[in-house]
Amino acid sequence: MKKLLLLSALLIFACSSDDSNDNNNDNSSTKKLASVVTLYPCSWCERENSYLSYTNDRLTLVEKDYFVTEENGDFMNGGEDNSSGYFIIEYLSNSIRITKDNGVINDVPVNSDGSWDNENVVYDNGYLTSLSFSEEFEGNTDSSTENWEWYNGNLIRTESNNYYNGSLEYSSITDIEYTEYDDLTKTIAFSANENSLGWADVVMNGILGFYGKSSAKLPYKFTSVQNSIGSDEFTSVLTYSYVFDEDGYPIQVVANYESSDGYSRTTRYELTYTN
Repeated sequence: MKKLLLLSALLIFACSSDDSNDNNNDNSSTKKLASVVTLYPCSWCERENSYLSYTNDRLTLVEKDYFVTEENGDFMNGGEDNSSGYFIIEYLSNSIRITKDNGVINDVPVNSDGSWDNENVVYDNGYLTSLSFSEEFEGNTDSSTENWEWYNGNLIRTESNNYYNGSLEYSSITDIEYTEYDDLTKTIAFSANENSLGWADVVMNGILGFYGKSSAKLPYKFTSVQNSIGSDEFTSVLTYSYVFDEDGYPIQVVANYESSDGYSRTTRYELTYTN
């Protein structure tokens, strides 16, 4: 199942003014990511293929195709669970407006560097270091905290804790190792974390800069240790390898996942770019 970064979930609740002036957020670069597509066959996959469009070097549209597959790679239930959708992006004076295909509009307040402006998100010199979330429902409180540790411009560890009415129910620590290759996409490192490469909202949030500064290098390995109340410790290792074009941009990504319960899977992605 899809595991979103806490920040992605938090952004769902973000809202701000409807000022219509442009802000300073600009994701221009030599090449811009145009698509992230999962290559078939993909066993027991729940994924999204993402297609990105730009206007004046700014991301303005993200289209997505959601799909679920069976063990042999065929679509689950003959494709009945598949769907498509989109995000329309508008740049306002102090926020970015994201309109979903169902008509829901989120105005995300941003700082001058394009990072998310929220009292529950802490940055250090542009790098996200901690975030928290709390929600009450029918007298109960769900809350989460996440801390990010950086070294030499790369995110090297994340620590997450989830609480229910103040009691710890789930915790995880992920250590991250890197390749020697620069992440020219400025988003793969975030998308690769939590195995979310290709998910439209995660790719979009990374490109828009909501996470703050991105890791300088392409990630190699994510080693996670998870603990849930009433369950044994669960560990997983996710490794990545890349094929590059002549300019050093990754055009194929291979993700190998192995977990302590004996499950393993290899997922292959194809990336394209536009100038």
